[in-house]
Amino acid sequence: MDKAESNLKTFLQSCNIVADTGIDQDIATFFHLQQIKFDFLPDKQNNIRSLLDYICSKYGLKQKLILLVTVPRLIALLDTKSNIKKVKALVDSKRLKIIINDIRGGGVAEEDLRRHCFGVNKPHLPTLIKEFDIDFFSESVVDNKFQKYYPRVNWIPYARSAMLLGFNSMFADLIDPQADRHKTFFSLIHVKKSRPYRKTLLDELQSHGPLPDAVVRDTGNLQNTHMIPGMFTDIEHLYAKPFLDGITWKDPVPRYDLYNQTNFELVCETLGNDDNTFWPTEKITKPITMRHPFLVFGGQHFLKHLKILGFQTFHEHINESYDNIADPQERTKAIADLVKSFDLSKAKKFYADTRQICEHNFNHMCLLHGRQTHDKSVVLKNYFIEMHNEQR
Repeated sequence: MDKAESNLKTFLQSCNIVADTGIDQDIATFFHLQQIKFDFLPDKQNNIRSLLDYICSKYGLKQKLILLVTVPRLIALLDTKSNIKKVKALVDSKRLKIIINDIRGGGVAEEDLRRHCFGVNKPHLPTLIKEFDIDFFSESVVDNKFQKYYPRVNWIPYARSAMLLGFNSMFADLIDPQADRHKTFFSLIHVKKSRPYRKTLLDELQSHGPLPDAVVRDTGNLQNTHMIPGMFTDIEHLYAKPFLDGITWKDPVPRYDLYNQTNFELVCETLGNDDNTFWPTEKITKPITMRHPFLVFGGQHFLKHLKILGFQTFHEHINESYDNIADPQERTKAIADLVKSFDLSKAKKFYADTRQICEHNFNHMCLLHGRQTHDKSVVLKNYFIEMHNEQR
C-alpha cells in the first residue's frame, strides 16, 4: 500500500459513512475492500419523525459525515425549511458531504430531480439544490442546460449500468449468419406521453405510408413496464417460459427474430428531443450484442459519446451528420430521411460491409462489462482522494 492509499484509508476511517440501501452495490464492495466500516440508513421511516434528526442523533457531527443517498431519500432528508437550513449549514461547514447515487440508473435519478424540483409539491427545492454543494455519481453525460440549472451539483461520471446491466453475450448465439434478411431495418418505438418526441419520429417514418420492406412498431402496449403482468408478450413465443420467469428486468431481452430478418436497427433511445444528456441504455446494448448495424434516435452527439467510450459507428458507410444537428425536429427528419433512403439491396450491402465494426463493438462491450467493477473502484478511489486533499 503506497502513502496515498494509506492516507486515504486513514481519512475514510476518520469519517462516519452512512449509505442508503438503494445505492450501487459496487460502492459497498469498494468500502469492504478498503476495510472501511459504514452503516446503512433504515429502509423504512415509519418510526422516524425526522431523518435529519435521526442521523444527527445516531452519528453526531464531530466527525465528517459522508452520506450516500438516492434522490427520494434526499427529498425525505429535506422535508422542512428548517431542515434545509440545517443541512445547508452542515454542508457549508464541510461537516456533511452529500453524494447522490441510485442503482436504478443515473438517468432515472436525474428525472427524479427534475420531477421533484419542478413539481408543485416541493416548490422550495430548486432554490435548495442551488444553495449548497451536492455530488452526483452519474451514469450519463449531463445536458449543459441541466448543469447550468444546478451549478452547485458536481456531476461525477461513475458508470454505465443501464447499458452494461442489459448485456448478455449469450444472446449473440441466437443470430443466424445465413438467415435471409428480407427486411431493410426494424425499429421498436415505445410511444408514451412522457416521450412525445417518439410519436414525432414514428409519424415522420410513416409520413408517406407504411414501409413495406421494414418493421416499424409502436410497442407502447407491449412493453410499458416489466412490473406489470402480461407485458412483454412479444417475446413470449421466442424464449422458454422458465427462462423469462427467471429474468426480473426483461427490457434487455432482444427480439432475435427481428435481428435475423433485418439488416440494421433504428434505435429509439430513452432520452432525446431537446434533452442532450448522454445516457446509453439497454436499447443500444441490444444491437451491439446482436452484432447488428444501427442508427440512433437520441440526443445530439449520442454517437460522438459512444465513440468516446470506445465503440465504432458507421460514418464510413452512411451519413451520420444527423448526430450533429442541434434542432430536435430537424434531427428527427434527417434520421427518418436517411432510414427511408435504404432499399433492400442497399441495406443488405450495409449489413455485409459492417461485419468488422459490429464484431469490434461486441468485443468492446464484453470488455467494458467485464471490467466495470474495477472501473468504478478507480473512480471511487480518485474521488475520495480528491475529497481528502480538499479537507487538508
